[in-house]
Parts: sequence; C-alpha cells; structure tokens
Amino acid sequence: MKNKFKLFSITAIAAVIVFSMTACASTGGGNSSAKKSASAQNDGVAKTLVVTGVSGFSGDVLVTIANDGRNLTGSMIAVGGSTISRQNNLSIPLVIPGRESDRWTGIGEYFIVLVFEQNGKVIYFYSQGGMSALRYNFTEATTTIPFDQFRRL
Repeated sequence: MKNKFKLFSITAIAAVIVFSMTACASTGGGNSSAKKSASAQNDGVAKTLVVTGVSGFSGDVLVTIANDGRNLTGSMIAVGGSTISRQNNLSIPLVIPGRESDRWTGIGEYFIVLVFEQNGKVIYFYSQGGMSALRYNFTEATTTIPFDQFRRL
C-alpha cells in the first residue's frame, strides 16, 4: 500500500497540469477563506469513495481529493488506492496524505482525480460528464459516483 502512496506525488503533478488546462471559474481558485474552512470541516466519520460502472481496466487505481483545482499538490487533503480487475464497482477508503493509517473524515466540496495504472497512467477527473473539472460534495460515509460522471484526459 505504501508504494501506491509514493506514486501520488507523480500523480499530483500530472493532475496539476490537467487541472490548469481544464480549470474554470467553478474551481474556486481565488477564495482563500473558503479553502481554509473547507479543509477544517469534518464530521468524524471515515469516508470511502465508490465508483460504479467501471469497465475495461485492471491494475492499481489511485485517487486524489483536493481543495484547489489549480494547486492539487498544495491542496491535496485525501488520497486512496485500490486494485481493480475487470469488476464494475471500485471501493476506495480515503486516508490523509502521509498518514496512511488515519482515515479522512472531511465533509464539503472537493475535486476528485482518478488515476488508473494500466500500461501507463490513464487520468480521469470528476466533471458530471462535462468538459470542466467540478467539485463533488462529500457528506456521507460512503460517496457513490457513476464512472460516466468522470472525464478522461
């Protein structure tokens, strides 16, 4: 599991490039007070991200949850990793970066990046199926999002 988390720095750099190209007014890049309060919000309940309807992938999957779409490395607040082998649903427990034993308990709106490690990196970002990166509101212990709500780069 620790090897997966080492890959997050590379993933985050790639995602920074991605979000700098796709970021728009919806990224909320300029509101520092909103960023500060969002990073401090939690409900004490460990979070898990479930992505349904995934097909055609096998191998490691990495997830990054971030506050700022233009600065993913500086605003990464949760990460997760799992392995997929042709199943349709992916369940990823979210942890605090650098503290893999501590589950993330945050609530609020965040950017989500999925990285599939299969013959190189295949990167997806949450967009409700549109062209621009959007935030997703985490409020429950398990957040379920259909895979067709992500966009491939």
